[in-house]
Amino acid sequence: MFRQLPWTRWLGEFTIIVIGVLCAFAIENYREFRGDRDRESAYLQNLLTDLNEDKSRLEVSLTRSERALGQLESILLLAGVDINKFVVSPGVIAEGYDRAKLKDTNFDSWYAGAFFSFLPSRATYSTLLSTGDLLTIQDDQLRSALTFYYEEVDVRNRDNEFFMQTVLALNEFLIENGIDVHTRDNLDNIARIENIVPIVSNAREYQHWWYSRKINMRDSLLQFSSELERVMDRSN
Repeated sequence: MFRQLPWTRWLGEFTIIVIGVLCAFAIENYREFRGDRDRESAYLQNLLTDLNEDKSRLEVSLTRSERALGQLESILLLAGVDINKFVVSPGVIAEGYDRAKLKDTNFDSWYAGAFFSFLPSRATYSTLLSTGDLLTIQDDQLRSALTFYYEEVDVRNRDNEFFMQTVLALNEFLIENGIDVHTRDNLDNIARIENIVPIVSNAREYQHWWYSRKINMRDSLLQFSSELERVMDRSN
C-alpha cells in the first residue's frame, strides 16, 4: 500500500515561503524607494540653494555689463556719435537694457564689468551626473529644465571667448594711447583719442551681444527655478 502524500501541507508550506519571499522583496523595494525619495529631496534642496546663489551672481554680472555698456555709449556720445542711429547688428540689441539709468563719467568699471563672467554653482549638478543619480529626480519637466540650464550656461560661456577678443583689443588700444584701464580715466579724454570710435563701436556691439547671452542664461535659470519650486511645493 502506498502511503498518501501530504500534498495539502506541502502546498501550504510552499505558499507561505512564496509569500515570505514576496514580502521580503516588497520591503526591500520600499526601502529603496524611500531611499531614492530621501536622496531626491536632499538633491532638490541643494539645487534650490545653488539656484539662489546663481540668481544673485547673475544679477551682479548683468549690472556690471550694463555699466560697461553705459560707459562705452558715453564715449561714443562724447565723440559725437548719435548712438540712437548707430547701426548694431541684428539680434545683438540687448532687451531689458535701460540706457537712461547709465550716466558714467569715468571709465573705472569697464575693465571689471567686461571681464566679469557668470559661473554657476554646479556642485549638486556635478554630483548628480557623476553618481548617475540624475534619474533620481522623477519629474521629467524638472529634469529637462535642470539639464537645459547647465548646458545653456556652458554654451554661453564658450561664446564669451569671442567677446573677450574685443575686450582685449580695446584695452590694448587704450594702453597704446596712454590710458590706464585700471584707473578712473575720464571718458572725455578717451573720446578725444584719434580713431577711438570704430574700436569702441565694435566693443559696444559685442558687449550688447554678451549681455543678451546673459539674459538668455537668466531666462533658463528662471525656468529651472519655476519647475523646481513647483515640484517642491507638490512634495510638501
